[in-house]
Amino acid sequence: MIRAATLAALLMLPLASACKTLDEPDYFAGSLNALEGSDIPPTTINTAAQAMPILTRGVMSGIVTTWGEVGREGHNLDPTNPDGTAQRLVTENRAIGSGTWSNAYQSMRQGNVVLGAVDRAAPGMTDAQKEGIRGWVKTHQAIALLIATNIFDQAGVAIDVNVKVDDPLPAIVTKAAAFARILQLLDEARTHLLAAGSSFSFIPSAGFAGFNTPAGLLKVNRGIRARVNVYLGNWTAALTDLAASFIDTTAALSLGAYNTYSSLSGDITNPLFDPVPRTQVVSPFWLAGAQLRADGTPDLRSTQKTALITTRVLNNITVDHKWNIYKSAADPFPIIKNEELILLRAEANLQAGNRADALKDINVVRVKSGGLAPLASDPGAGGTLTGDLLIDEILYNRRYSLVWEGGHTWIDWRRYGQLAKLPRARTGDVVFPYAPLPDAECIPRDPDPAGCTIPTPL
Repeated sequence: MIRAATLAALLMLPLASACKTLDEPDYFAGSLNALEGSDIPPTTINTAAQAMPILTRGVMSGIVTTWGEVGREGHNLDPTNPDGTAQRLVTENRAIGSGTWSNAYQSMRQGNVVLGAVDRAAPGMTDAQKEGIRGWVKTHQAIALLIATNIFDQAGVAIDVNVKVDDPLPAIVTKAAAFARILQLLDEARTHLLAAGSSFSFIPSAGFAGFNTPAGLLKVNRGIRARVNVYLGNWTAALTDLAASFIDTTAALSLGAYNTYSSLSGDITNPLFDPVPRTQVVSPFWLAGAQLRADGTPDLRSTQKTALITTRVLNNITVDHKWNIYKSAADPFPIIKNEELILLRAEANLQAGNRADALKDINVVRVKSGGLAPLASDPGAGGTLTGDLLIDEILYNRRYSLVWEGGHTWIDWRRYGQLAKLPRARTGDVVFPYAPLPDAECIPRDPDPAGCTIPTPL
């Protein structure tokens, strides 16, 4: 439960020491005591703030391999754990989202500890520096809560988690209330960042290169906010957010904010790097769905992001491709990137009635990322997915541009009510629309929240 996860989060808070550099902090050093009390040294607060991404980056790999499989992007076929496949494709249980829950709330609680420490900082930290830390922390808290909300959806989440260990468990609230809190956190972060001056008092990780100032992070913040507003169907607000983000059709589609990894002491390697592969393989349905280029070859995303392997059969699923997205143990993992922002703008414009503008952005991604010919005109109604071929096209491009990066297909097809149309590799396979609340949140509560019930599969 949240309170049990809190201690683990607090023990992971880093402190500055002589053996560290600001570029590569030892994320596992230190203790809660150093962030309590008064007159807390600015170096202690800076290093703790610097470590904010660690828990959200840790949970993202599990989201990819779990909900990427539910969304039929790929499979996590662990020969030593066949029950894992059953949990994702046949019989869901409360354990499926437990790691996501604990990591997301550890990140949020860690943020609360840092925010409290900022208020009790020793002399030497300026008001602008404090505002910079607040903006950084609240942006990451919003990302953590968005992760939890995406996974638990109708089961609900907790939002008022700044409580003491012996306080009652926070209430489980609706998805709508969670999204409202996420927007609130992002907007509070914006206010802080605007008052933070030209630089942070700490050095953000290398994954924020180009966005490692308050002004730069604000562009990332607005990109995350645009994602939330697209999820909510707030099309005009999403377009406003996108205009303030780092969206740029002339820049690299990979431009963005990333979680970083390394083999340095105290850090972790990218768990999605699986070159053999041992477990992570491509869904044959994802490969088969690729559109063809003018020369008859498949969409570049389907060939460049995968590689052939010897055909294998595990858990009665036949596969013959591995992922080629993460090419080393130190490869970064996207938090949000330019390619997604362009597709978010295409969706917002389309739903707001600006179909011509939507078509322009769709074609940018089709041509640059997929090597596909641009669509010459708006295809209009039709198709077998949503009934609008431009919406189908956006969902297609999101499926291939954001594959194995965060369960995006599962989230997107759920948003459009299309999960039942995802393919099945075996008789008896189903699709689950969301994760139930974990046992640690259900068992201590009486009565059980409604979200403890296993959702009806599709």
